[in-house]
Amino acid sequence: MSFGAVAQLGEHLVRNEGVRGSNPLSSRIFFLIKEKNSVLKRAARRANRDKRFSERSANLPLFRRFGKGQNLSLMKPFLKTYLVLLLLFSLTTSLSAADKLKVASFWQKLKDKVIQCQLCPRSCVIPDGKRGFCGVRENQGGALFTLVYAKPVAIHIDPIEKKPLFNFLPSTTAFSVATTGCNLKCKFCQNWEISQAKPEEVEYTYIEPKELVERALQ
Repeated sequence: MSFGAVAQLGEHLVRNEGVRGSNPLSSRIFFLIKEKNSVLKRAARRANRDKRFSERSANLPLFRRFGKGQNLSLMKPFLKTYLVLLLLFSLTTSLSAADKLKVASFWQKLKDKVIQCQLCPRSCVIPDGKRGFCGVRENQGGALFTLVYAKPVAIHIDPIEKKPLFNFLPSTTAFSVATTGCNLKCKFCQNWEISQAKPEEVEYTYIEPKELVERALQ
């Protein structure tokens, strides 16, 4: 006996006998009736939702070729492809922004693609393909690039007393941001894991300076 026949028999019993739970057979039939009605309601809601979606999206360029009120199943392969391409594009954009190096400031060109960094008192003279003492500025083809722009490896909110300041805004906090590299090699450095590391040795979070300022002001 099919599901529909059982449901019709159950409806007849319930309508004529008013039985819902007096015996196991009646209880099972009543359950099947409720299940059938629930399935039909869900199918109706799904059909209405698909119809509204197709009507709203009929004016969009991606769906215009299908026509208003067309079967939504025709759009599903194209929709999946569109979403995958959109995801790949967003990932490629974010990765390219993070991997793109920024030309550093404060340096001058010398002879034969050699440059001199002028950011700190060390004034490193850097041949092509080499880095300065800090390890985060590299000469690439006669131009100096920073390897840590927008790539902090530590972002913390610290008590102000942790900083090398005396009686400066006591009991307040400081927004601390750090990248790899340092122009010193102190043997007692508490942050030696990042200060003496190369940029490619430590994981970072790509955050533009503008966003860091917004976080500091929060």
